[in-house]
Formats: sequence, C-alpha cells, structure tokens
Amino acid sequence: MHAADKQRLRWCKGTHQCAHLYCGKLFFNAFGINRRSPANRLSCFEMFVHVFPSPIMCALWMVIYGLLHTIFFATGLETQNEYIHTSLTMLGWELFAIFGLALIHAIICTAKYYTHIQANFFKKLLAVFMFPFFAAMYIPLSFVALFKKEVKWDHIAHTEDIKIEELTK
Repeated sequence: MHAADKQRLRWCKGTHQCAHLYCGKLFFNAFGINRRSPANRLSCFEMFVHVFPSPIMCALWMVIYGLLHTIFFATGLETQNEYIHTSLTMLGWELFAIFGLALIHAIICTAKYYTHIQANFFKKLLAVFMFPFFAAMYIPLSFVALFKKEVKWDHIAHTEDIKIEELTK
C-alpha cells in the first residue's frame, strides 16, 4: 500500500471513530432546538457532514436496493426493461446524492473561509467542483477502515522541501 493510502486509511479510521462518538451530538446541535448561533449551527453541520459516513450509507442502500430488484426480477415481478431502468436510475440517484453532498460541503467550506483561501475566484470555483471527485477517492479506503480492527501508524518520510511561496504562484 502506498504511503499516502496508509495515511488516508488512518484518517478514515479516525473519522469513523469520531462519527461513533460525535455524530449524534453534531446533528442535534446543527438541527435541534437549541440556542446556538447560526455560525455555530453551520460549524456543527459542517463537521457532521464530514464525519457522517454518507458514502458508505449510500453504497449500502444501493446494495440493498440492488438485491431487492434482483429478487423482483428473478421472481418475475419486474421485466428486464424495468429491472435495467430501475437499476440505472437508482445508481444515478445514489451517485448524485454522494457527489451532491460533497459539493454542498465544498460550497459551505469555501464560502465560510473564502477570504482565507489564497487563490483567485476561478481556482476556488474549480476546487469546489473538483472536491467531490477528490472525496470519492476515500470511499474504498473508508470501507477498508470499517472492517479493519486496528490501523497501525507507520512513519511517512516527507522528503520534499517546498516553500509556501512556491505553492501560491
């Protein structure tokens, strides 16, 4: 496994651990009846979206619906055309949900930290629309992290010496 994948796997495992501990509290503080300020509620929503394993939940629902439709098709309750149409529609909506949620998260974060991000408007916009694809790379690692009992820490050597000024050009 590549060093970057090992690091991301640790992040995924840590995110699952945080979800287990804090998901309910974050959801309640973002949407519940309380006296929190709008900025505090937004921060809670932002963190809830980050720790809630939505891609995994979407993938599990996709498997469940896929199995049900396969049973319907196998028992004759659906024709082949209905089966294909329903399966493709379901897949489209699931992907839309996963990427849509990531896009909403990117929009919120970019809007909230807009003045702190050292990039022009078009780079920020490109980053917002590319974020769902970046986030999709975590889906397989997130599944592995779910079933892996322990993720060991290995030292990752950082050998490149890049100055911040080089990144902002």
